[in-house]
Amino acid sequence: MVFASTKDGNAGIYAASSLIPGNMLRLTPLDAWSQTPSWSPDGSLIAHITGEGGGQWGLYTVDSAGVNRRQLFTPVFSEAPAAWSSDSQQLSFVITDEDEEIALIRRDGSGFLRLTNNNARDWDPAWEPR
Repeated sequence: MVFASTKDGNAGIYAASSLIPGNMLRLTPLDAWSQTPSWSPDGSLIAHITGEGGGQWGLYTVDSAGVNRRQLFTPVFSEAPAAWSSDSQQLSFVITDEDEEIALIRRDGSGFLRLTNNNARDWDPAWEPR
């Protein structure tokens, strides 16, 4: 299980084992504010939103050991979790522009595609199950 917590001051993403209560591993940097974790269906990566330094929020992935962290896109809407495609190859998420818009990106950070571009606020994308 993964979750966000302020256990160490700034909010971070933690992994916990149901086999060992209280055993938690912080997966994100101590000097950043991280939230809205979303585990990929194949179990290999955890997407999350992190704000570092200048206050701009970005979409990141990290593996379950807390290594191989990768920034995929910035700026993003901090309050909306990313949603994984059922094959774990893409993420849908909310970008911040003049308002919020829905976008897609591959798990390696390539293939950015903006799905909406209007004067409305669009958020909370969800994939159709397969």
